[in-house]
Amino acid sequence: MRIELKPDESSDIDKKERGPSEDYMTPVTDMSGDHERIINPMKGMTLGQKIKYLTTYYGLKVLAITALIAVTVALIVNYFTHREAAVRLILLNHSFNSEEQADTLKATMDDYLSANGYSSKDFVEINSEVRYSTEDKNTDYLDVQSLMALVATKKYSGFLADEYMFTFYGNSEYYRDITLLLTDEQFKAFEESGNIIYGKKYVDGSLYPCGIRLTADNCRWISYTNYTTCCYGVLFGDMSDAEAFELTQYILNY
Repeated sequence: MRIELKPDESSDIDKKERGPSEDYMTPVTDMSGDHERIINPMKGMTLGQKIKYLTTYYGLKVLAITALIAVTVALIVNYFTHREAAVRLILLNHSFNSEEQADTLKATMDDYLSANGYSSKDFVEINSEVRYSTEDKNTDYLDVQSLMALVATKKYSGFLADEYMFTFYGNSEYYRDITLLLTDEQFKAFEESGNIIYGKKYVDGSLYPCGIRLTADNCRWISYTNYTTCCYGVLFGDMSDAEAFELTQYILNY
């Protein structure tokens, strides 16, 4: 007995009814000739089918390439535009007369940056927005918190303030010993003129030299601020003693 297998006519009919567009998920290749020729798999598809095809076969690749390009561009932009404050100063209870005056004071620090090997992207941040006094019971609570937060970051180095407020923080040992930041001749000159500021150590109450009093007579740089006189010291933080010495010397010898 011979059994003949008949072609599946129904499948042929289905294919004819569906048309070539329903087979869009499987690209067709023509292997004739020396080279493989890829036949356009989207031929005859509707717009919706084309979108589905592209999403299925290329969606993840496109997303991955797009994400890679976006990350690369972001890194390049960040590299060329990101600027880091090399030095941060706090000018407590200080107000500039104008933006031009503030810019002029910042400009006085340009030579300091170049002389100490900082890049052109670095700059000096001068914070003069904090108002705080322990003598004024109406001092805004946010100002108190702001000053404490600035000091706690250990990112700020130079601290300039009126004598009362400066000594208040000196008694909490926030400053480096000023003798580390001056030459012997400078310390002697400030001491003889009564311009060394002393704070009390928390442990035993002994005095230590924590700052100097600046005036237009002993520091030309101070004339670029609105202080007639102020106290200067360097807070403990990220800045090394050597860097603090260079900063202090620059300000005194500007």
